[in-house]
Amino acid sequence: MTAELHPAFVWDCDSCGTENFTRVIEGNLDEAAFQAIADRDQVVEDFLAPNAEQQDDGSYSSAVLINRITLVPKHVTCRECGATHETEILREDGG
Repeated sequence: MTAELHPAFVWDCDSCGTENFTRVIEGNLDEAAFQAIADRDQVVEDFLAPNAEQQDDGSYSSAVLINRITLVPKHVTCRECGATHETEILREDGG
C-alpha cells in the first residue's frame, strides 16, 4: 500500500495553537496568462526561474521560465476551534 503526497501550507492557529494543514492548489500558466499578470504590474519577479538575469533596462531574461503557480488562500479556518485568520506569506529573505 502506498500514500500519495500532496503539497500543503502548514500553519498554527493564533487562537488555540493547533497545527493545521491547507492543501495547495496549483495550476499551469500559459504565455497569455503570464503576460496578463505582467501587464497588470503584479509581482512577476517572484516567478522568475533561478537562472534569470537582470538586464540593463531592469527587465529579466531567462532560458527557462517557471510556468506553474501556487494559489494562496486569503483566509484559513482552524480545524480545532473554528477561528478564521487572514494569511500572509513569509519569504526566506524576511520580506
